[in-house]
Amino acid sequence: MSTRLTAVAMALAVGALLILRGAMLLSVALASEEGSESGPQWEWVACGVAACALVAACDYRRLGRGAGPWVVTGLAALLLAAVLTPWLGLDANGARRWLRWGGQPSELGKIALVVGLAAYCAAQQPAMGERLRGFVYPGLIVGLFVGLVFLEPDWGTAILLATVGLAMLFVAGTHWGYLLSGLIIGGEVFLILLCRNPVRLGRVLALLDSNGSREGVGWQSWQSVLSMGAGGFWGRGLGEGKQKFGFVPEQHTDFILSLVGEELGFVGTTVVVLAFLCLALGGLRIAWRTTDPFGHYLAIGCTFLLGCQAAMNIGVATSVLPNKGIALPLLSYGGSSLVAMLTCIGLTMSVALHAGVEDSS
Repeated sequence: MSTRLTAVAMALAVGALLILRGAMLLSVALASEEGSESGPQWEWVACGVAACALVAACDYRRLGRGAGPWVVTGLAALLLAAVLTPWLGLDANGARRWLRWGGQPSELGKIALVVGLAAYCAAQQPAMGERLRGFVYPGLIVGLFVGLVFLEPDWGTAILLATVGLAMLFVAGTHWGYLLSGLIIGGEVFLILLCRNPVRLGRVLALLDSNGSREGVGWQSWQSVLSMGAGGFWGRGLGEGKQKFGFVPEQHTDFILSLVGEELGFVGTTVVVLAFLCLALGGLRIAWRTTDPFGHYLAIGCTFLLGCQAAMNIGVATSVLPNKGIALPLLSYGGSSLVAMLTCIGLTMSVALHAGVEDSS
């Protein structure tokens, strides 16, 4: 199967997930007093699909030329810094994740980090085994984005960015010893900060004792598991879920998989997992069949980003991981996240469509 056919298979998986997203969010909206506040967001779906199609149609190699990657990376870093200021960032529940005029810079930051690292790894390919050019310099890029997102604070996205960054450097040929040392140091710093943060430490401890914490900090995770279990094999039926009536708070965002499990059962959740596997395996296949270094690393990064975020959310919804507040790509409520993930998929498809085409410019 050619990379173009792989892109078609990925497009079908995306379409299936977006249709499921609309059905699940409509189910929540019909049961909610707010209604439209948790609706399907068809306008954002249209924007995201248009962005995906436009990016896929454009030659990704134009993005990797000259200062292009660094303009994207620099702009994203500036917006991430801007959201931390009281003048430009919107303070909500003690966190600054949104700009006052709208938009979540961390979503752009995800794509910008992938683009910047892909361009760097492609340019420095022969030197990726060295300490400075292969680990320290790209590590500073990763550290900048992780640090800015961590300060919002958004620990889940920071962990995601660090994971994707390390994975891309590993594929690019960075010495495993350097990566291991960076992982150990980063892990130690994370544990120190975790022990000084009672809220997030409580989430981790709740995971270790889900039964004892189900009436407190572990309520949402516990109810999510109950919701998925209540669906059985075939589910209660579309629109027939009971846990969405306040038992799983904000079920339409980070815990939408539990609604899929309750209303569509094991069959529905299996379809979701298979769709993400199709996207992940398709992205990896495109990356490994691409001879262009920038396209190779770009497809790898986009695939890792989508796959890791999906795996983290599924882990939280099934109480395998502590609650991190991270969306399920293409399914969770939220416009900026949806557009960012569809753009990411569009970049991978662009590699599939243009990597083997002669560049005439």
